[in-house]
Amino acid sequence: MAITEAQILEYVRSAFSLGATIPADIQTDIDLALKTCLRDLSSLDLLVKSTDGTDEITDSTVTIDVTESELPQFKAVKTLTLTDSNSVALEPLILMEGGIEGYREGVSISDSRGEPIYYAIDQRLIYPFRPPDQTYTYLLEYYANHLFPGAGEDITIEFTDDFLLAVSFGTCYWLGRIKNSFRKYVENWGPVYFDERQRMRGLI
Repeated sequence: MAITEAQILEYVRSAFSLGATIPADIQTDIDLALKTCLRDLSSLDLLVKSTDGTDEITDSTVTIDVTESELPQFKAVKTLTLTDSNSVALEPLILMEGGIEGYREGVSISDSRGEPIYYAIDQRLIYPFRPPDQTYTYLLEYYANHLFPGAGEDITIEFTDDFLLAVSFGTCYWLGRIKNSFRKYVENWGPVYFDERQRMRGLI
């Protein structure tokens, strides 16, 4: 389950004893604190998303497209696993030493196709190596940037409820950093947020 903005608002309301009606200026600061927290967590590669596992590469394919038009939130590969035509999942591909230059050197030596073992990435295109010799489906897990709505729209929190404490503590911490009258709370919320953030890093 995903975390809701209402859950975080209720936590902040209780933590800061804000009462039933939150003044508009404080609400604006809470929204900014929440966005800052989500941006902070995703910058640490804590937001992981995946494709649905039905996309294909074929023996005429050179690349897997992770450009902004295809995967707008993509930051980096976590794992890339191919499944062959017999429904056998291969070992996750290994990042190629030398990157795209290593890939180019490999195909210059031999452009024969085979079972991919490695991959290189360049300009948000993933190059399996060797180039595939048959049709494979692939499951791509990737580190993602969090999306944010336009002005006046509700925030959709993309972290699962495993991150409820991290997002709750983080919103309180960043609210203390943002709003001068709450600055005294930074020393209370900073340590618990950083500890929970570190704990979640160990689970990814």
